[in-house]
Amino acid sequence: WWNWYGPSSFEILPEKIQNLWPKFFDKFHPEPDQKHIYRTIHFFLKLCISWIVSWNYSYEQDQHTGIPLLVCKYRIKWWDKFNDEKYDSKYLDNFFNKNPKLCKFAAPDQTTAKFLQAKSTASAMLAQAKTKKEYKKLMAEMLRSLDSESEDESSTSSIKTVDLVDDTTSVTIIRTKKK
Repeated sequence: WWNWYGPSSFEILPEKIQNLWPKFFDKFHPEPDQKHIYRTIHFFLKLCISWIVSWNYSYEQDQHTGIPLLVCKYRIKWWDKFNDEKYDSKYLDNFFNKNPKLCKFAAPDQTTAKFLQAKSTASAMLAQAKTKKEYKKLMAEMLRSLDSESEDESSTSSIKTVDLVDDTTSVTIIRTKKK
């Protein structure tokens, strides 16, 4: 159906709508049950962009047999009265803000990546504890480390080694304060 009645050629679209196409698909991520649908259908459906399909019937003769045929000819055109003023980058951003599940996932920013790395390190350190006492000692040191950080202070680093039960087992905690 789409190949016959859909806007098969983007030349019929106003330039403003044509410019949205690459921007839309830079951000768009279809829902899992809609991945089989043509990309162009998503574009027109999600952004509520319409077009006109018209058809005419005509009589023609078959070239080989000379038998008269009733032929349906389709024509697709842009609706001249369509208001494309609202279709700009701001409209697209607003659309994706209202529909966050349709956005591609962005890579985490540097702050988030650092937090996730610190979280992973903390989990690994806690996994080294063999007793409840060691676990509590590590937890207490990590909490003190977090409490002492201040966002207003300049960036500094300190390294602290926490000895667990005996002299052979220790964990190093690196504390970095933000600028």
